[in-house]
Amino acid sequence: MAIKYFNNTIPGLKVVDCPSFVDDRGFLMEILRSTDGDLTPGDEFGHSQADVIRQVYLVQNPLPTVRAFHAHDDLIDYFCVVQGSAIFAFADDRNGQVAAYMDRGFDRVFVQRLVTSARKPQVIVVPAEVYHGWKSLEPNTIMVSVASQRYNTKTPDETRIPPNALDGVFGGSPWEVEGK
Repeated sequence: MAIKYFNNTIPGLKVVDCPSFVDDRGFLMEILRSTDGDLTPGDEFGHSQADVIRQVYLVQNPLPTVRAFHAHDDLIDYFCVVQGSAIFAFADDRNGQVAAYMDRGFDRVFVQRLVTSARKPQVIVVPAEVYHGWKSLEPNTIMVSVASQRYNTKTPDETRIPPNALDGVFGGSPWEVEGK
């Protein structure tokens, strides 16, 4: 199965379909593979192949918990919802736009929202310096998270802002389901 990229407003933020295989034994879904050069950070991110996977963990949020927003200086995150569905929100801070918005109401922040589901598995690649967060859309949603670096509890590579800090840029809460 070929990897399919989706158009994004944040450079370097990638959403990639996960190849899935079904037969009489059940199913198998690939999340990351060392030969997926398009998923791994290269010179564009300033990381080597050795930086790709340093920690893997599962996350489950009870409804209506929001885990947001934070950004990393160096770490690259890979997210895959393996059960249920979730809404994700992102804000690019690589040129200090989020800080300028927080300080002065600067309105040129590149943001993006997306919904992903275990019913259509995808990997979301979040570059360093992009604020991100997520909210489960249904009970028992589980996300696999792969990080390019181990989480250091003594000196965490993260900057946090409240989940509603960017509501003005998103034109309302990014965590609400939009009626269509």
